[in-house]
Amino acid sequence: MEDWIIRETFAPVLDFYLAHPQWKVTFEMQAYMVEIMAQRHPETLVKLREATQKGIVEIVSFHYSDQLFLAYPTLDMERSYELTQSIFNEICVPLSPVVFNQEGQAGEGRHKFMKDHGYSIAVFPKNLWRYIRGESTAWQPWYKNHGVDVVIGPGSPDPASGYQVDWVFFDD
Repeated sequence: MEDWIIRETFAPVLDFYLAHPQWKVTFEMQAYMVEIMAQRHPETLVKLREATQKGIVEIVSFHYSDQLFLAYPTLDMERSYELTQSIFNEICVPLSPVVFNQEGQAGEGRHKFMKDHGYSIAVFPKNLWRYIRGESTAWQPWYKNHGVDVVIGPGSPDPASGYQVDWVFFDD
């Protein structure tokens, strides 16, 4: 399944963006996927490296593999972070300062960890924001927590906020 995902879904999308370098995209992926690419799909990894170095693709990666990281001690997240950094450094693919987590994992610990490890922007899905904060037609798409900018998306902010946000697609 891992090979199929890389070969049949990721590689064609990557080829599309390389063929249209005027378009930009951000991908959230675990370091584990990049590790598998390096081991079994080096041709796709070469394309990914090229696309990131040309500024066509931005890679968001905060943890080694899908995990419910809020359920584990900080030591586990430290190990995941160190492994992620090691993999991306080894393959020469730059990481974004943005964090977007599967299933919208967030909390006080996440933002402090982000700040302590050089990440500066957290993206939080609007549907989970509504779950926590209730339904609202006008909302601020940005706030700060532990020195980290938190952006809520997708959607349109309150026009009075002075912000304008354009989302093409946002989901996990």
